[in-house]
Amino acid sequence: MTGARTLRGIMEKVTVKKPPLAYDGRRNDLTWLQPTLIAEIEYRLTHDGKLRHASYKGYGTSKTMRRFIDNR
Repeated sequence: MTGARTLRGIMEKVTVKKPPLAYDGRRNDLTWLQPTLIAEIEYRLTHDGKLRHASYKGYGTSKTMRRFIDNR
C-alpha cells in the first residue's frame, strides 16, 4: 500500500459525523476525524522564517509518539 492509501485507511477508521470541537463555519462538505493521530512532519524554514518544504513522514498515536509530545 502506498503512504496515501495507508493514511486514508487509517483516517476512515476515525471518521466521525460531528466535529470534535465547536464549529460554526458554513461549509458542510467537511470530513471530521476523532483527534487520535499524531503526524510527524519534517520541515525547513527559509532565511526569513517562512515554512518551506513541509513533508509528511508518518503517523502515530499518543503512545507511540510520546517522545515528540514530551519534547514541547
